[in-house]
Amino acid sequence: MKILIQKKTIELMKLLHETGLPIISCSGRALPYKDVYRLPKNLQHTVESQVIKRFETLLNVIPDLNLIFAHGGLYQSDELIELMKNILKPI
Repeated sequence: MKILIQKKTIELMKLLHETGLPIISCSGRALPYKDVYRLPKNLQHTVESQVIKRFETLLNVIPDLNLIFAHGGLYQSDELIELMKNILKPI
């Protein structure tokens, strides 16, 4: 499943990438999926903006983006591990 990222987000990340500095980002869902939809609508958007699949899409567009996943969302740790296995290149 491919999740779309807004063009302005990709452009912002490209600009940040040009600085050469790492980018720290909240990442992964910190709530069970079923509980996300119990939140007020404005919080649902914030929580959903951090799903691991969004980072997969972003890293496919900017493969050498230096991201620091701030907390890796308790309820998406398996997805984060899979992303690291699929995206990371051995040093």
